Amino acid sequence: MEQEFTQTGGIRYGSSFWFVINFTAPFARLRVSQDAIILSVSVFRIWQRTFTFQRSAIRQLRWKQGLFCLGLQVEHTVAEYPPFVLFWVSDRKSLAESLRGFGYEISDRNRVV
Repeated sequence: MEQEFTQTGGIRYGSSFWFVINFTAPFARLRVSQDAIILSVSVFRIWQRTFTFQRSAIRQLRWKQGLFCLGLQVEHTVAEYPPFVLFWVSDRKSLAESLRGFGYEISDRNRVV
């Protein structure tokens, strides 16, 4: 099995779905490993931000349908991070397979917002 899975996409984070900072693809990257999910955003290496979610800090992973694309929402317990964190996926099937391969569960509730 792979040590890590990586996917490029977009990211949306903030206090709620509506009060956020949003970066479209290809500015964000999601990395999945056995121990953590890491979301990072970089704008031409001038500005960067990284969110590292240890497995124990992840309450739930769920699909969230936006207007034009699909995202993976990470519900977490890390107090220093914004409460709403969403990764706009580029390939749902391979991401879902990889997450399940690393033992993460994803809620199949697909909410339209």
